[in-house]
Amino acid sequence: MTLTEVQHCPVKNLKMILTSLCLLFSFISAEVFAQSKAARVIIIRGTAQVTTKDGTTTKLKRGDWLPEGSIVKTEAKSFVKLLFIDKSSLNVAPKSSITIAKFSKKKAGIINLLQGKIRSKVVKDYMNKGDKGKKRKLFIKTK
Repeated sequence: MTLTEVQHCPVKNLKMILTSLCLLFSFISAEVFAQSKAARVIIIRGTAQVTTKDGTTTKLKRGDWLPEGSIVKTEAKSFVKLLFIDKSSLNVAPKSSITIAKFSKKKAGIINLLQGKIRSKVVKDYMNKGDKGKKRKLFIKTK
């Protein structure tokens, strides 16, 4: 090995280590984000917005994924249809707002109706096909 090769060897190793760490962190963050997904916007008419747990408010668009803790609010003459991870769906009517309190694949979902109206279609036994007696539930909390 020449002196030049020895000097560049640690730099190459450092680059390889940093690249590996970046890939590792990107996979971890993608997995964490995937676990927090509760529902996807499949239809939107008019104007609606979502406020996430961290307080960020953005305009909803078709295809957006909503994590637990999201607050969905529709304006007048607007509505949103959400498809949850258990294949249940929820329509949020005009001038309405909901919070996706909890929604996981293993436990019952909890939706808080803050204002307005919703309509839901709940899929029974999505997670336990053939496992009678163990049904998934959706709880709707209202005032």
